[in-house]
Amino acid sequence: MSEMQQTNFERTRCVNIGFHAVNLSYSTFSYANAKYSRFSIVDFNQVNFSFANLQNSDLLHTNMVAEQLRSAISFRNARINKTLNMSESNLIQNGDVNCHIPLFKYWTLQLGQINIEISKENKSNCYFALQSYDIGAIMFQNVDISNKWDCDSWPRSEIVLSANMSMNVSIELRQIDDRHQIHSRKYLSKLYMILYNSNYIFCSMSL
Repeated sequence: MSEMQQTNFERTRCVNIGFHAVNLSYSTFSYANAKYSRFSIVDFNQVNFSFANLQNSDLLHTNMVAEQLRSAISFRNARINKTLNMSESNLIQNGDVNCHIPLFKYWTLQLGQINIEISKENKSNCYFALQSYDIGAIMFQNVDISNKWDCDSWPRSEIVLSANMSMNVSIELRQIDDRHQIHSRKYLSKLYMILYNSNYIFCSMSL
């Protein structure tokens, strides 16, 4: 195994790079762009991955621990050890509808009435249920992403939002800065949007 202990990769671009049989103990990848990189038989003991981009990287055959992976800015679509049992957190709180979390904990109901109901197909799943098709309903929440990444280090960072929706449901996204000024606004029936240099997302769902 090659010895590369205490190597400083901070803020470097190491996209699609291969590391094989390397001891990287006590190194730092803080703010590094290491997407699509391959790490095979690599020792990550005490390696700093804070705010590193590990998107689509191969980390399967390493000793990476959950705390290291959690500190990265993104590990979307990365290959990781199944024992970690981790996925990237959802920026929208209770967007997947937890049966045990009340609607008003994270969502603000602006119009109409929406209940959280148990799915008939799977009793462990729940969904947002519109109570009146005549009135409809609007609920929203603000998502603060100012602490998710450093815009100076990642000037072209991407935030991908996706949703599964039924018929007659629309979603409005507003890009809001720290002065509460709206920079962009989109109405979508299928939610997929990329935002640059925004501190807040205003997500509004109409049913």
